[in-house]
Amino acid sequence: DGNALGYTFFYNMEDTVYGEETVWATDEAKDKLVKFISSFAENKKYKIKLPADKNSVPRSVLNITDTDALLKLLDINCTSVIEVKDNLNEANNGCFFLKTGKTDAKPHVSMDIGSFAQLISGYKTLYELLLEGKVTIYNREEADKINEALPKLNTFIFDDY
Repeated sequence: DGNALGYTFFYNMEDTVYGEETVWATDEAKDKLVKFISSFAENKKYKIKLPADKNSVPRSVLNITDTDALLKLLDINCTSVIEVKDNLNEANNGCFFLKTGKTDAKPHVSMDIGSFAQLISGYKTLYELLLEGKVTIYNREEADKINEALPKLNTFIFDDY
């Protein structure tokens, strides 16, 4: 009927097929997605990353394609500077004022794009990410401001499998 019951992001590499992200709404959809990914394997090994509990719910992950545009749109009430590192999308790299976007100012905190996505969505707080070793803090006072401006929220992000 045109409704998506699941999706997958996978890489078809020279010797391996790797399913980086697979989400489904029904067991039938999961079976079809696994079969689809494995059909690319032929004489290759394949690996499909699944949620830790081997179940899925209608949720999504968050991928950020334009950090500058996102921050301008959100207009967060905080002038602290976050450095974002993204090895896939050059446009996401650099330092950003939370309130207004791209800047040449020195960062108060630094993290990769995946951690930034979790922070900006409210999936995790700055200090939760710090405890996981995913954040570098250069200025504790500004980090406190970021942690206050971006609290943990009840989200539908499905991002730690």
